[in-house]
Amino acid sequence: MLRKDEKLLTHQLKQGNESAFEQIYHLYKRPLFSFALRFIKDKELAEDALQEVFIKLWNNSHGLDEKLSVKVFLFTCLKKTIF
Repeated sequence: MLRKDEKLLTHQLKQGNESAFEQIYHLYKRPLFSFALRFIKDKELAEDALQEVFIKLWNNSHGLDEKLSVKVFLFTCLKKTIF
């Protein structure tokens, strides 16, 4: 995805746009799940970690910095959740 598109989705997410959240979810769920599974080695626990990260994204969406990558936010949250 182009950074410009991600920036637009982040802006829309900050406004509470559920469609933007769903788009971000569908863009990043697989790479995030794969990342989690590499460390956790348990499918259910990896799915739980992924769910927790997306809940954090939604709950903190109003405070997102549109200049920063939502992808980086997600992977950083996932790392903190795993470790």
